Amino acid sequence: ISTCATLTREGRGTARAFVRPERLRVLANGAKASPDFNSVDGDVVSVVFRGVRTEVLVSLASGERVRALGDVELCSVLQSGDRITLEFSPDETHLFFEGSR
Repeated sequence: ISTCATLTREGRGTARAFVRPERLRVLANGAKASPDFNSVDGDVVSVVFRGVRTEVLVSLASGERVRALGDVELCSVLQSGDRITLEFSPDETHLFFEGSR
């Protein structure tokens, strides 16, 4: 389980996108992502209370799973199977293209 996903862009090839789990903002209940941010939809696999944070495991359409850390309130809002959007700043996104070091 990581905080990365595989992306393919025509003309650029395949890249892995990494975002720190605390930088992923969980949008629930149909909330829309800001047009200034990157976003990806997924399904909640699990929601775990971790003290001052809530850990949300999300399955993406690609089959990859990512981990997000959010506010404690997410425990009372989310449950397994919910469809959510993960939003993250382009400044917090690190791309690594195949073949690059």
